[in-house]
Amino acid sequence: MNGFELAGRNLKVGLVTEKNTLASGLNYNLDDIETEGVALNSMSRAELMAKLAARDPTSDHDSPVHVAAPIAPPKPFIPAAASRYVMLNNMFNPAEETEPDWVSDLESDIKIECEKFGAVEHIKVDGDSMGEVFLKFDDVRSAEKAVAALNGRWFGGKQITASYVSEAIFNANAL
Repeated sequence: MNGFELAGRNLKVGLVTEKNTLASGLNYNLDDIETEGVALNSMSRAELMAKLAARDPTSDHDSPVHVAAPIAPPKPFIPAAASRYVMLNNMFNPAEETEPDWVSDLESDIKIECEKFGAVEHIKVDGDSMGEVFLKFDDVRSAEKAVAALNGRWFGGKQITASYVSEAIFNANAL
């Protein structure tokens, strides 16, 4: 969620421990939080989220706002550095698959689609996951094209995410 835009502002996300009482009892000025950041415990975090939910981003006063839901959610933020290893998420739900060879069929279809971006050296559909597919491209440029084209795209009624993974994560999951 780090860098995700909410109400026109980028979120800053970091690790927090419950022992941190620095922010407890503070009155939050939402404009100051944007640049400074605050360490929050679970109680103060809930208070802040309630204030954010009630804030109208188009005015300077704190009144509830009713905003229509966007047609499609924004593409997820991709924090990892570019590599030739890509992971696609939310590609399938194994409980919904009925064909006996669905994994190999899906691998074949994905490989054909991804070869538009460059040579695919290896592909692995993790049939035991909730939609993970691992790809190894011949170079970083091909992987960049694939992530740019596939991230946020819809497949089988599900919005997929495409992100870079390290070689170690790829080897642990795809080999």
